[in-house]
Amino acid sequence: RLGVNSQATVGVSELQRARDRERAAYLWIRALSVAAIAFVVATSFQARPAPGGHGQALGVALVLVAFCGATIAAMRLTRAPPAVQLAVLLVAVASAATLVGLQANGAAFLGVFPALGFAALVLPVRLSAVVAGAAIAAVSAAWVAYGRAPIAGIVLNDFAIVAIYLLSLFARRLRESNQRAELLLAELEQTRAAQAQAAMLAERQRL
Repeated sequence: RLGVNSQATVGVSELQRARDRERAAYLWIRALSVAAIAFVVATSFQARPAPGGHGQALGVALVLVAFCGATIAAMRLTRAPPAVQLAVLLVAVASAATLVGLQANGAAFLGVFPALGFAALVLPVRLSAVVAGAAIAAVSAAWVAYGRAPIAGIVLNDFAIVAIYLLSLFARRLRESNQRAELLLAELEQTRAAQAQAAMLAERQRL
């Protein structure tokens, strides 16, 4: 019984550490999302053309609203069906990339990072890879359409997208290890209960 209790204590400790890592990963992604929205919005009003009510300025305003709405929706729809999540995340990526094309002197490129993070955390791996591929293609196309972005800068942006995506996948692996730890702990508790029951029956038979 002492051996089983020691194993259970170790299992609880490992489970708590896994939960702490998962919680830290989600908090990091949420903090990144809030910071990205705030920074993109703030720099958008300082870039040219700034959001407005006519012409290209109106287009910037509409795209900015779509970006903010889709990113906030992605933060809240973590338990929605994968198809809904995929659609919302693609809207966030597309709006951020469009904003890059409209305001090349802004910080809209940072807007794709929250979508990448949530895609890696909540979507199946294949669907999350679709979001990452769409982000690379859309942002690269926006910079190429701008016409004055250096090739090296575009490649560095693509590497940054891949890095954020892989880091988020690593956080997903932590979550899955947490789930496996919970399953192992449940099995350990069942084994402990079965051993205690067997010991009680053996004591009754002895008496």
